[in-house]
Amino acid sequence: MILVDANLLIYAVNSDLPHHARARRWLEKQLSDAAFVGLP
Repeated sequence: MILVDANLLIYAVNSDLPHHARARRWLEKQLSDAAFVGLP
């Protein structure tokens, strides 16, 4: 199980932040894989 940090969620949804694209790609990949993802 992967527990996602709240900061990563903020980066993934806020396109004004510098790491948005990377965080969004990572999160989408994790959510599409078979592994369990825990959200805070």
